[in-house]
Amino acid sequence: MVSMSRSLSSVIPVLLVGALLAACGGKSFENGDDPNGGSGNTAGSSQAGSANAGSENGGTDFGGTGSGGSGQAGTSNGGKAGASSCDAADYPDEMGGSVPVRLINGTNHPIYLGPEVQGCGGVPLFQVADGKGQPLSAVGFCQSTCAMMIQGTLIGCPAIACAINSVITLQPGESTMGLWNTLYTEQEKLPPVCSKAAGVNECQRIVAAKPGDYIFSAQAGSNMTCGGPTATGTCGSCDANGNGGCVTYGAVIAGPLLNAKVEVMLDGSYGLGGPGGGGMVREVMLEFK
Repeated sequence: MVSMSRSLSSVIPVLLVGALLAACGGKSFENGDDPNGGSGNTAGSSQAGSANAGSENGGTDFGGTGSGGSGQAGTSNGGKAGASSCDAADYPDEMGGSVPVRLINGTNHPIYLGPEVQGCGGVPLFQVADGKGQPLSAVGFCQSTCAMMIQGTLIGCPAIACAINSVITLQPGESTMGLWNTLYTEQEKLPPVCSKAAGVNECQRIVAAKPGDYIFSAQAGSNMTCGGPTATGTCGSCDANGNGGCVTYGAVIAGPLLNAKVEVMLDGSYGLGGPGGGGMVREVMLEFK
């Protein structure tokens, strides 16, 4: 009897330990496979990793596209500055349209539109600024852009003949038509990886104007001179101009100078940003008074 009691007393603790281990093992098994407990605990690394630290907090939402990527920075310089590659597609040159601009002589005497000094190529009949008055830089002849620099596709600009200056004369009540191609250039700052590829830190991208407020301005002379920068001789014939008024070649305008300015909200009715105006495109009216 004594030996049997001793045997039972040694077996009971073993059985108790086994039962406890079974209970713990069963609980662990339950949490691992049960949809409620399993997904919560075994997916702990998934919840803290992919969900919180990955796609949400450190990935797409905050650290990825939102803050350091193209989401917040977009076309601006902040997103591209952190880029690890240099892609010309990040700096696309846009295509423009045309907005008709009519310059009107609302005075009671002739006015003259053109350059003030002799030179090559003349000057545009009008200038365009954004709604805040910031001039929009016109796209130049043989313009080099960011995309060209990154791709290494710069081409030599061909030599061109120097165009003769010309002046448009508008009689009282007459007008002439010009077109704005809606394109201008914006300065872009390249990220370091792009700077090495392009060989420059900054470049220009061609941008198309979007619907909004714009300021159109123009300058006209009350007189005209011909034959050279200081010439006061008689000008040649004034040939009919298909857009209105007549044209005198080799001339420049002279003072007193007149200025015209108008602010316009451009939209589809002017041909900017889509069709509008019932099939008729409105004109920007720039009148000298």
